[in-house]
Amino acid sequence: MVCKKCGYSTLIQDGDWLKCPNCGAEFFNTQIDFGISARDELNNLSDKIESVSENNSEIEFNDKEEFTDISKDKDSNVYNDTFEDFAPSFQINRKEETNQSDNNNDKKEFVLTSDDNSKESKKHNKKNKKKKDNNDKPKKVSKSKEPKQNKHKSKKSNTESNNNDIESNEEEKSKSKFKDILDFITPIVIAVIIALLLKTFVFANAVIPTPSMVNTIKEKDRIIASRLAYIKDDPERYDIVLFNYPDDEKVIYVKRIIGLPGETVTVINGIVYVQDKDGKTYQTDQTFITNEIPKGDFGPYYIPYKGEKIKSDGEFCYAENGMIVGKVQFIQQYCEKDKNGSFVTDEEGRYIVAENNYFCMGDNRNHSLDSRYWENTYVSKSKMLGKVLFRYFPSFEQLK
Repeated sequence: MVCKKCGYSTLIQDGDWLKCPNCGAEFFNTQIDFGISARDELNNLSDKIESVSENNSEIEFNDKEEFTDISKDKDSNVYNDTFEDFAPSFQINRKEETNQSDNNNDKKEFVLTSDDNSKESKKHNKKNKKKKDNNDKPKKVSKSKEPKQNKHKSKKSNTESNNNDIESNEEEKSKSKFKDILDFITPIVIAVIIALLLKTFVFANAVIPTPSMVNTIKEKDRIIASRLAYIKDDPERYDIVLFNYPDDEKVIYVKRIIGLPGETVTVINGIVYVQDKDGKTYQTDQTFITNEIPKGDFGPYYIPYKGEKIKSDGEFCYAENGMIVGKVQFIQQYCEKDKNGSFVTDEEGRYIVAENNYFCMGDNRNHSLDSRYWENTYVSKSKMLGKVLFRYFPSFEQLK
């Protein structure tokens, strides 16, 4: 480095100072690393000034910016070079005025001086950078500064959302009510359907209107009959059956089976005798009839079996053995018909019995309208609704 006073080319370094051995002048070593250059220092200062001006603050500098000569001889010719050569050794006094409501003129002095300690300058620069970064950050807009239109829109949206919530709640309530009603009705409907199916295909329910079956079944008793009893099996003697009345099928009767197909039934003094297919005759069981002594003589009644051939003289019908099986109506009630609806006959013009027939009587023999008095004497198996199993009202009892 050249002496700026005498031009001597070799200077002696003494700490932070340079000494000329020729003229004895001393100069501050401007090439010392302070951790920050004068240009960077000025840039930070200008950024600070701009940030303060953005916040509507006023910055005033002292009328005089004094750059003190720190050379020992204080010669004016020492620092006639560029500002960069002596920038670390300047002092700036700055005044800052604020527009606060108290109108106090507070003055702050920022002094940048050369210091042997470069760490303090680094810290100072870091603080300035942080302040700059904070000033550069976008400011949040408070909710109170929102436009009025947005507030109205938000209110409308809130009311609409509330209305939607109310409507959805009402829909949920109506759905829940409907679901509750459906849950209540569903088992009832299912029970009714099951009851109808059972009544139609499994059981038959009836109320006894007359005392014709006393003492076994009394008037106004309620009974249940099984429709499935005779699907595979044939009716047996002494079964109590529910059937369509042969002379008027709209009416339902309940009686006890006494005579089977192919047998002959005769009533003498109220006592019933049966002759089977083999010609054997025996008296039927009388234990279930009333205590009243039965009366009357009836018969004989021959009960034709399925497939037996009968003939008619225009007034009565006769079986193959020559016995009367009934009046002419017997053909319409019990004989078989073909696809065209005509009665099936053989070559000799005899009619063929279509269904097995049964002779039925009531247990109250002296007060029962049964096969002894009907025009169509017998009950065919196809007209039987079911076998009576038990009475459930007024008391439960299995019937035999």
